[in-house]
Amino acid sequence: MALTFEITVTPRAAKNRWKLDDNGVLRCYVTAPPVDGKANKAVIDALAKALKLPKSSVKIVSGGLSRRKRISIDVDFSHDEILQLLGLCRQTKIF
Repeated sequence: MALTFEITVTPRAAKNRWKLDDNGVLRCYVTAPPVDGKANKAVIDALAKALKLPKSSVKIVSGGLSRRKRISIDVDFSHDEILQLLGLCRQTKIF
């Protein structure tokens, strides 16, 4: 079963981290630059590591050249479990 959701990516951040903003948007901050797919790779690496999944389970479905990306992961987690694994509290429905 695949779970699909949207994130907003901020490349060239001071450190890699996840944040759920006041509007319920899941944000991924990565230190990699948005050049040659490096930021996309960093997002996949960060999400796979946080969820303890193989990188092959995480895919960018759309938005490869945009800050807003649609991500698909092959897991049986609930939305709340994903936010918990990312170290975030569920504030609003984002999926």
